[in-house]
Amino acid sequence: MRAFVTGAGVASAYGVGVEAFWNGLLSGVSATTGFDPGVPGCRCRVAAQVPVPAPVLGGDHLEHRSLQLARLALADALQGRPLQEPERVGLVVGSGLGPLDLSMLLGEQLAGAAPLSPLSAFQGFAHSVACNLASQFDVRGPVLTVSSGCNSGAEAIGVGLDWLRSGRVDVALVGGVEAELNPLFLASMSACRALVTSHNSNPGGASRPFDMERGGNVPGEGAAF
Repeated sequence: MRAFVTGAGVASAYGVGVEAFWNGLLSGVSATTGFDPGVPGCRCRVAAQVPVPAPVLGGDHLEHRSLQLARLALADALQGRPLQEPERVGLVVGSGLGPLDLSMLLGEQLAGAAPLSPLSAFQGFAHSVACNLASQFDVRGPVLTVSSGCNSGAEAIGVGLDWLRSGRVDVALVGGVEAELNPLFLASMSACRALVTSHNSNPGGASRPFDMERGGNVPGEGAAF
């Protein structure tokens, strides 16, 4: 069975939209910029940041960064087209970290004896991105989260293809999202010295995965469907 790609959407450090992403790649200019992690002991000062203000968490407003970026990317892919026969549409989301920013906030509230929003039960777990997207975009078929580290998004594509081949769905919405720019992730990666620190004065040259002078990972965020 052959599967066809009928749409694509991206939220990246080049901006929101496939055109912005593609033009950025063709330009040969890195989207990595200077960044203040605000984390004691983290010497990395560069990151690939999506140029969209992060949502302000608090009270009942619990749309965390991963959900925000995934929603932007999926909306870009669908381009306002309604889903035909939503019961035959499936959704697979790949994410290695989940909503760390929201988990940290809920932990701080709990430590301070502050009452948690009832919505936190539905927003603070790894599957919350997929659940919220399914609700917002009226996906009524199978909904799944794949969490297998850095290759979670690629695995999500494979699962969606399997669903199509098996006849479980007629349309598969597949993709991945990650939001690494939060204190817990940055502190953890700094502790094992995995983040690049050799190009703080030259952010554009920090990401060089196949170079002999590679100095470590560039933290970032983004989503694609």
